[in-house]
Amino acid sequence: METILNREQDVLPGTLLGVIEEFIPGANVYEIDGKIFSSVIGIPRLDMIKRVAWVEPRSRVQTPTQGSMVYAFVTSVREEIAMLRVIAQDLRNPYKHGFGGILHISQARSSPGERNLQEIIRLGDLVYAKVLSKSNPYILSLKAPKAGVVLSLCPKCVSYQRLKGGKLVCPRCGFEESRRVSQLYISF
Repeated sequence: METILNREQDVLPGTLLGVIEEFIPGANVYEIDGKIFSSVIGIPRLDMIKRVAWVEPRSRVQTPTQGSMVYAFVTSVREEIAMLRVIAQDLRNPYKHGFGGILHISQARSSPGERNLQEIIRLGDLVYAKVLSKSNPYILSLKAPKAGVVLSLCPKCVSYQRLKGGKLVCPRCGFEESRRVSQLYISF
């Protein structure tokens, strides 16, 4: 099979770059049924010695990296899994586009008494979490220093809750609850 590579011309996502018999997939590419495709707009690159094909992106998109700490909004919570929207590594410099995040209870539970994820985080919470995977959607963990809820809305009146004595307390309606709160909790 002949590859569609002109090393000076941009390729689009989905452009066939080669086959796994010729090259190992590198950065910004993916493999389906033994064929290697571009996952970004950019210039195709080949390492003929190591036999690796990758794409150098035209624009550098800031993305989470494995092992980094990120801020993410909880968009859905069930007993054992939550979906999050990763928005930034630093809140002063958010990503241009959010990324998907997945949090499993095994990466959030700190004691056997925590039976489900809804006891640890809630819909709408902003959490500080560690990135465990290399690609979108990112697998996240709350088992890291400073990880946990950094901002929360009251489920009754939707005011920002304040941290008082280890509990989240609503200044408007007085509702109190316990959650996995980060030492980075934002107070207003």
